[in-house]
Amino acid sequence: MEFFFNELSVHSQFKNLGDFRSSTEEILRCHSLVNKSGYKLYCSGNLYSIMVYGDVTFQKAVNDIADKNFTRSVLSWIHKTGPFWENESYKDKDDTFRLINNSSNTDITAASLSEAAIRAFYGSRCYSLSYEPSDYTKTPLSVLIQNRNTTKEIHNFWKFAELGIFLKESDKNKVSSWDTLIEWAKRNCTYLHFADYVIDKLTPEPYSQQLAARVQVLLEILNELNMCECDKTGSAELQQRKQDIKNNYFSKKKALFTDESDTNKRNHKKDLTFEHPEDKSKELFCPFHGKIKMDRQFRIHFNWPKKTSGEKLYIVYIGPKITKD
Repeated sequence: MEFFFNELSVHSQFKNLGDFRSSTEEILRCHSLVNKSGYKLYCSGNLYSIMVYGDVTFQKAVNDIADKNFTRSVLSWIHKTGPFWENESYKDKDDTFRLINNSSNTDITAASLSEAAIRAFYGSRCYSLSYEPSDYTKTPLSVLIQNRNTTKEIHNFWKFAELGIFLKESDKNKVSSWDTLIEWAKRNCTYLHFADYVIDKLTPEPYSQQLAARVQVLLEILNELNMCECDKTGSAELQQRKQDIKNNYFSKKKALFTDESDTNKRNHKKDLTFEHPEDKSKELFCPFHGKIKMDRQFRIHFNWPKKTSGEKLYIVYIGPKITKD
């Protein structure tokens, strides 16, 4: 799961400094709760310049509050720790976004909600966090990705208590280690076949809830793709879904799944060659991979394209990027 602070919910609605502080303290509590649950709350790098009331910016309002701990916490968040989605954006330069569940049909291409929508398009479970009071105390928030002709519904939170209930319920289905991630994958992605050794490269890595969640998303996409590949009924619906997956996740400029470059295939051929999961006398050359770019770069390598539609789709590697020079 990924959370995004909705800076659009700061729109000069506060009457005074006291009201702003009270609402900001609720946001900070939510921020802390998201972090303690193992997730990130992304924000915009431009949050400091948004108007809070009159001609007072977010940063000035924070500085005007006579509480060093409060001021230090907020300024550290908006200037240093973030994280800032602009540094990890999934958006293409041609992507345009509009918020469509308000009468003004607002262009939000530069807003955090647009990043939540594009990540949702790419399979992530994305949520937003808004100020109360504001014009954004409603859920879901509907975002139209215009050039892709698709709408994503972003579940929105503005109360600490409701966010807490949601996260507590979500914890029941959350994996908590690399071992439980692989167990989850084998249980839920039944159209994929996992090599027994796939855990070997994961075990030495410090566990990350964010990385694990992203691995889950990519595996679910591959599982659905191979389900469509293996269909023997001739279902037009499944064939269309297979094409949609290829178009959305394998063909775009920032595709989630890509082949290695010819140079990497040549220079890293040995590293990209894996023992066949079911026949140790054979090997599989698997340069095709799913990409995860967070604080660490992870890859998921698999045998693609398959030689036949009925061939098994093997997951032979999950771990740090192999082709680092």
